[in-house]
Amino acid sequence: MNILVILGTGLCFFLGAYVPYSFWEDLVWNKKILRNRDELKSEYEDIFKLKTEKEVLKEILIWGFSVALFVIFIVPNKYVGVVMGILLFFWGMRLPKMYTSAIVRKKRVSEFTAQMIDALTLMANGLRSGLNVPQTLQIVVDEMPAPVSQEFGLVLDQNRIGVPLEVGFENLAKRIKTEEIYIFATSVNILRETGGNMAETFDTIVKTIRERSKLQNKINALTAQGRTAGIIVGCVPFGVAGMMYAIDPDLVRPLFTTLPGFVIIMIALTLVGAGLFIINKMVQIEV
Repeated sequence: MNILVILGTGLCFFLGAYVPYSFWEDLVWNKKILRNRDELKSEYEDIFKLKTEKEVLKEILIWGFSVALFVIFIVPNKYVGVVMGILLFFWGMRLPKMYTSAIVRKKRVSEFTAQMIDALTLMANGLRSGLNVPQTLQIVVDEMPAPVSQEFGLVLDQNRIGVPLEVGFENLAKRIKTEEIYIFATSVNILRETGGNMAETFDTIVKTIRERSKLQNKINALTAQGRTAGIIVGCVPFGVAGMMYAIDPDLVRPLFTTLPGFVIIMIALTLVGAGLFIINKMVQIEV
């Protein structure tokens, strides 16, 4: 381990002394930190959670330093902990985006899809009463809660500044990436160009959304056991390792302080990740 520390220190000194500063600035600051900031800011804009670039940059740096300090604190060998902390710093910066994409956005899309039934019913009734598409959209914005009112309100705002409704609906389908929204946006754009009974089309889409929702709920109930098994499989190794460390730290410490220990950890994490990936694919059924 001392040899590895010496070699690692020498490598860091060489990289710091002989590699130009502009290279590190482009690699670390531009391609890692600023890129993560821009991706997270774009993610927040898509879910109508507006933050400045400074606020987003502060958030990702706090998460990165928190993960790095936690790793340095729990790893017994401080040299190894520092190296792992530096590596996991960049992974920690991506945690806000991962959380926003996997949980917040997914929840928002689910709420939007559920509200689309009432929204399309309002639009169909408005069209039957003689209103045009922008007027029916305004009714939805006034009467419906978020996120439907926010998304359709953005379509109207874009239309007021000169963006065609067709483009606005295409942008909506890009933000809310579901089959239902794609069908809605495509149907509206085609009917506005070719003509047709748009109210009946909306009724058909509402019926399709209801049937898909029923089928998806049935699938979720049937695959609940598989998802629970995946969660247990993913948590058991870490729980066992934590209990063993609490009972006999000297027995577990070589995993974090020796090269064979790191190899064992990497193999275990790879196998756990592969198992979770396979279970996740098995329980995911596209409707």
